[in-house]
Amino acid sequence: VKTDAEIIEQELKNAKLNFTSKVVDNKEDFVKELNNFNPNIILADYFLPSFEGISALAMAQEKCIDVPFIFVSGAIGEDWAIETLKRGATDYVLKDKLSRLVPSVKRAMREIKERIERKKSDEIVRRRHNELAVNARIVNMILQTHNLDELLNIILAEAIKLLNVESGAVYLLEEDEFIIRSWQGIT
Repeated sequence: VKTDAEIIEQELKNAKLNFTSKVVDNKEDFVKELNNFNPNIILADYFLPSFEGISALAMAQEKCIDVPFIFVSGAIGEDWAIETLKRGATDYVLKDKLSRLVPSVKRAMREIKERIERKKSDEIVRRRHNELAVNARIVNMILQTHNLDELLNIILAEAIKLLNVESGAVYLLEEDEFIIRSWQGIT
């Protein structure tokens, strides 16, 4: 007789999904695998002999918040199903309707990929926004500064911040002679 885990793995293999799985049935092993395995998705039964799925969901949300969590369970009532979704589960699939498992897994993986791409895009936008703010601040300082020495010191200070360096020198040519502007820890 096949275990539920074997049946679920077979369903995923039949769909030609490439995966490595770790099967656990107690809290200690679950915590260990969360720390060592770095899952891309978690499939869990709602009722386990020594550990319940809702606790597993809470632990997974602490350790790996972006990992989709899908309950694959037997007779889970509608109230329980809604409660799991409210608590952060990605989906639930009834064991007697395993035909829903592969679409649910594919959707969850697609959503996490989109979320990661959105985070990357948001980070790029945030960095560009910061760069524009720095540039606007520099332009504003330049417009307000009438003294060349003061202006160069402002530009050097901003360059140091942008380059993240502690010391250096800038060489300027002023009417056929070099002027060296150096800095040490200007902030």
